[in-house]
Amino acid sequence: MRFNSLLGTTTAVALAVLALAGSFVDASPADARQNSAPSQARTLTPSGNSLQDFRALVNNAIQLVPKFGFIQLEGTEVTQESINQDQVERIVMRNRDGIIAREIELQYAKPSDKDHPIYAIITDYSDNEAATIGSTFFKFKYNQNTGIIQSYSLETPNGHAFVLATPSGNGLQSLMFHKMSGATGVSLGSAEAWDGKSTPVFTDPQA
Repeated sequence: MRFNSLLGTTTAVALAVLALAGSFVDASPADARQNSAPSQARTLTPSGNSLQDFRALVNNAIQLVPKFGFIQLEGTEVTQESINQDQVERIVMRNRDGIIAREIELQYAKPSDKDHPIYAIITDYSDNEAATIGSTFFKFKYNQNTGIIQSYSLETPNGHAFVLATPSGNGLQSLMFHKMSGATGVSLGSAEAWDGKSTPVFTDPQA
């Protein structure tokens, strides 16, 4: 069964991630300083086509600006459930025929910590679920002192990248988008600081 296969893959990846003890939080003094909010808020605008580049990289499946959320495919209905003793939250988007078009699995370190998913696997399927179009792997790293997101790492069929989130005041963060193939990061603009507690699904990318 395709879902059991995916769950097996998820479990295997989870074991590998959890083997890196504390990898999804960091209590180093440098990170604590980095995540202390400045007194003045700074609102940044995206650099050039950075938002379009990011959306293309993740196949328009997730957004970070102006706030974190997943993107619902047009013409689909969304269902959500918790599985694997509540360590996995599954978000499924089905078309009008009930066929799964996109599947998102959020993995938590333990059932008692449902505030901080450690990674997400986003999988898109062909019209009849017979084939996987592509999968995106998103890893989340939080600041241990604040519980706020510190960075995102992603692996997609279109390439690898990471996004650094730096506090800019008034509950906002400035996001810098770095492609692994490029030496210089570009600004995605300002976003609401995400604490991992909510995983909304938007019908359209937010402005």
